[in-house]
Amino acid sequence: MNKIDELIKKLYRDEEVAKFIEENNLGQEDVINFYGPLSMQVNNNVICNKCLGKIPCQMHEIGMKSYLEFYNNRVQIVNKPCPYYEKHQRTNLEMLYFPEEMSGEQELITNPERAEFTKEMIRFQKEYKKGSFVKGIYVHGPFGNGKTFMILKLAKAMAKKYRVVFVYYPDLVRKLKSSFGDSDFEYTINTLKKADILFFDDVGAENTTPFIRDEVLGTVLQYRMFSNLPTFMTSNLSLEMLRKHLQETSSDVNHMAGDRLIERIRYMMNEIELIDKNYRL
Repeated sequence: MNKIDELIKKLYRDEEVAKFIEENNLGQEDVINFYGPLSMQVNNNVICNKCLGKIPCQMHEIGMKSYLEFYNNRVQIVNKPCPYYEKHQRTNLEMLYFPEEMSGEQELITNPERAEFTKEMIRFQKEYKKGSFVKGIYVHGPFGNGKTFMILKLAKAMAKKYRVVFVYYPDLVRKLKSSFGDSDFEYTINTLKKADILFFDDVGAENTTPFIRDEVLGTVLQYRMFSNLPTFMTSNLSLEMLRKHLQETSSDVNHMAGDRLIERIRYMMNEIELIDKNYRL
């Protein structure tokens, strides 16, 4: 079998392309003449069949799906909106590793203890414009005092206009440790990097590692900082306590790495301490 026969055989392995060739009565000479668009469609099908709306669009024309068309005795590629991408875009709030029942629909309690945090939330809603630098919030305080509930209210409000991702951080870390190297890992990292607004809940409760600290959290924050994409965090730890947690991982002690992450968080977020009663008792 010569090289041309091998290339043609490769086209026929793609069911969609093979069906197109058959339906339009394309002979071997036609297939050779129009090998360019036919081969390109095979490559596009590989990309789309891996995705089906599950990972960030990898097509050159983002959000589009390509099709073959036989027009005026020529084979050409046309692009149409991808139905999976459109459906994905309509879901503005994505909650990762988080109970669906945490809807945040209950009435929001306001009291003097929550005034500073509430003021910061209002400040963000007024100042934020997509593409401009606006600080997020790092809110910390005791267990059960409403940090997650309040920040979820803000996430749902911002999701009316923007793509928002809300993540329970300890379970994210567990998932990434088990999925390293597969497509789910890359999909998750890209989701965290590119969300219009990102919320990390319960940072500091995870069992972190140098890889999670440097290659996941550090990489995501670096990308978002340079892209002017705001980030929020809730934690039981103050930033100084979080500094020690990030410095002393399960397998190393790295003061420089921990300090670098904390300074990045300080640059990207205003620190707020929430002291309120435990509403879960």
